[in-house]
Amino acid sequence: MKEAGVCDDDLENDAMRLLTYCIRKSWLWLTMHDDEPLDPAAAARYGELIDRRIDNEPMAYLTGRVYFYENNFSITPGVLIPRIDTEVLVDQTLARIDKRRKYQILELGCGSGAVVASVVMFRHYIKGLAVDIDPAAVALARENLAYYELDKRIQVLQGDWFEPVGKQRKFNFIISNPPYISTAEMAGLPESVKKEPEQALWGGEDGLDCYRKILPDAYRALEDNGWCLVEIGWKQGSAVRAMFRSVGFMNIDIYKDDGLRNRVVAGQKNGVQRMERRIRYWKVKRGLPQLRLFGK
Repeated sequence: MKEAGVCDDDLENDAMRLLTYCIRKSWLWLTMHDDEPLDPAAAARYGELIDRRIDNEPMAYLTGRVYFYENNFSITPGVLIPRIDTEVLVDQTLARIDKRRKYQILELGCGSGAVVASVVMFRHYIKGLAVDIDPAAVALARENLAYYELDKRIQVLQGDWFEPVGKQRKFNFIISNPPYISTAEMAGLPESVKKEPEQALWGGEDGLDCYRKILPDAYRALEDNGWCLVEIGWKQGSAVRAMFRSVGFMNIDIYKDDGLRNRVVAGQKNGVQRMERRIRYWKVKRGLPQLRLFGK
């Protein structure tokens, strides 16, 4: 498999995972029954999946499952695979939600539905919409939400960004992991990532086209004090923060992923401006450690 150019580090683990998937048994069972012959149907299926993995098809597409934010979600070829970096988007959304209050949420470009499902799963008084332009993604998001019995709280609509939402509906949270890979970066993506849908990856020449489309309408569609949170490419923090500021957002923060790379930008509509400079001055006067309280 390595000679064929598979990019994952643990190729042996991939092969083992595919084998246990095909025989519907655990790894422990397999180690205790390694002398048993393989069922012909399972062997044929295993060979097919190994060939697809050698061709750099992502493991999530081969098994039809992806682990995200403590839960398993269905995934199908043609729909973007949610990654651990995107968990920062969920974390920062949850951090702004009072568990005792009711909210309306909108996810733009929902893909598999894993992000919005993870938010509403942990906050029981939140309802809203999820939108995607791809009918395959819409169908998959509905399936994942129904599996976790969240389909009565989140309605999935097909359309281009705000098109199916309507201009009258307001939200307390608008979240999105839009396409943000630039034209130059697309060519250098790992071969396994290139198997994912281009329309869910490519964000225009500089990778910022979707933010230009989303942010003005997001500001309009938010209630006062509402939040917009978007995932970004790690080099896009300053540019996206400037876009937030240009359409009127306040209290703009940038949050890093586990690799200490810029990953999420959050901004508030008509929120009370935080007195960050005064707080820092107060800390200096008293000789306290200089912590960056708000990620500025």
